[in-house]
Amino acid sequence: GILIFVFYQFHQAPLIHNVSLRDKAMQTEASAEILDLEESYQTVFIQRREAAGQLVNAIQSGNQTQLSSSKERLREIQKSEVELRSKTKETIKKNVPGVNTQDKDYVFINFVMTYLPHGLIGLLLAVVFSAAMSSMASELNALASTTVIDIYKRSVKPNQEDHHYVRASKWMTVGWAVFAIFFASLDSTVSLVLAFFINAFILILAASAFNKNGYQNVADITDAYHLLDPILKTATLSSTLFAVALLAAGQNSTLTGTISGQVIMEGFLNLKMAAWLRRLLTRLLAILPALFFILWRGEKGTSDLLVLSQVIISMQLSFAVVPLVLFTNDKNKMGEFANSFFLKIAAWMVTSIIIVLNAYLLWTLIF
Repeated sequence: GILIFVFYQFHQAPLIHNVSLRDKAMQTEASAEILDLEESYQTVFIQRREAAGQLVNAIQSGNQTQLSSSKERLREIQKSEVELRSKTKETIKKNVPGVNTQDKDYVFINFVMTYLPHGLIGLLLAVVFSAAMSSMASELNALASTTVIDIYKRSVKPNQEDHHYVRASKWMTVGWAVFAIFFASLDSTVSLVLAFFINAFILILAASAFNKNGYQNVADITDAYHLLDPILKTATLSSTLFAVALLAAGQNSTLTGTISGQVIMEGFLNLKMAAWLRRLLTRLLAILPALFFILWRGEKGTSDLLVLSQVIISMQLSFAVVPLVLFTNDKNKMGEFANSFFLKIAAWMVTSIIIVLNAYLLWTLIF
């Protein structure tokens, strides 16, 4: 990144790094205005290159007066450049509706496609893929080597040439890769199915235990520990274990939420801060509202807050499902992976059911 920044101090960067976005804008009525902006940008770049050269000379000569004046002039020129970029993006937004003019993700890609030879581009892509797969590749290679040396070479095909075992290790690597992909997919599917049955079993077990032991009126979480009474024979021990289990479940949920908050702050909102401060802030945002409400309303308020939180989560589901269906139906965003016609119908039917049920819930709560 630093090297590319230095490179563009002395070589003119494009006014818009997203080439496809510029091409779309050039097909509109704003093409003449964009060309004028690019011409102005070229003039500003020539001035900036001269200022950058003067700054380098000042650094090499150690002339502090020239160094200060060069820095100030370079800052002023960079402000003009930023203004031209902003004006160009505003022009594109007006003439190409619905586009995202943030092109910082295209800086490196545009540099690679414009200045690097084709052979180096292929090498760079190979390096990126290799870096992404390094941990998995080491595991697959270890499995393949162990399989060939300890099993295949000793028990299946002993006393073969080295090239035979090299070829066998390659096939073993492919085999272990297919095996890993299969079980990764199977793991996701089985996990979701098991989660469904576990939740169903919890509800069935709770209902049968309460009904069998005469707790037909249990409607509050403060009475839920009676589920353990038939096993532990004492309300004190059962309530303590239930409280520990509830606390552990709450911690699990809270940690998931705070970690998500950290990712959003750092990635989507681009809020950079020290790691300890980010963790402290996200955890306080998760804990303090609930703590204040408990201190304010007491035990009864806690139950009401729990019910209210579940209602809010249910209401939020509609705001998550509708954009999801819209995005997955859009061929411009999803391409060949967009939903089929029948899947679109099924998705909108499920979405409509969710919205209707939530609307009915909200109606019953208010009226």
